Amino acid sequence: MFVSPSERPNTAAILKALERPGILTVGDTDGFASQGGAINFTVQARRVRFEINPTAAEQARLKMSSQLLKLATLVPGPRP
Repeated sequence: MFVSPSERPNTAAILKALERPGILTVGDTDGFASQGGAINFTVQARRVRFEINPTAAEQARLKMSSQLLKLATLVPGPRP
């Protein structure tokens, strides 16, 4: 599920509603992965990069490949 930047004020509620197995949450706003999204795209030095929240992916029962994790910036999620 892609969460649009226009939904930034509702991101926490959306992520809470999507807390179930098999749903990959993807966004492109600052702090999306640290709020509990699984993947967040960012632009750094005019290049698209991505962050992964391994905890969020694990809670959704999704497995990220080790090669994908090597390329990403790993971000801790919110604490319960």
